[in-house]
Amino acid sequence: MSRLAEHVKGPVLRPQDEQYGSHLLRYTPERDACPGSDLRRKVIVGEAGSGVANRYATHGCTVNDLIRDDADWDGAFMAHVAHVTGELVRTKVLTDAKKDAIVAAAARSGIGR
Repeated sequence: MSRLAEHVKGPVLRPQDEQYGSHLLRYTPERDACPGSDLRRKVIVGEAGSGVANRYATHGCTVNDLIRDDADWDGAFMAHVAHVTGELVRTKVLTDAKKDAIVAAAARSGIGR
């Protein structure tokens, strides 16, 4: 299991369509692996918008859920965002350009400073 999914309870879910990128906007998990999921249409970090569509990752949490901008950060937030978005690129949930947009929004957010 990737370190990204460690906090997610339950089995890892797989998209119904494995073709790169085609499932991203259509995929809905069988159950909400992150109760109370952040279902906003775009990935927003703090108050900073990224312009990136908020999607479900294949384990049933949204990108916004995984960013966890509401946690108590002590300066490690940017490293966390870089790790999470890097894993999402590796698993083909995000492209490099979308990762960069989310990381830039995290930097603008001021979280963890």
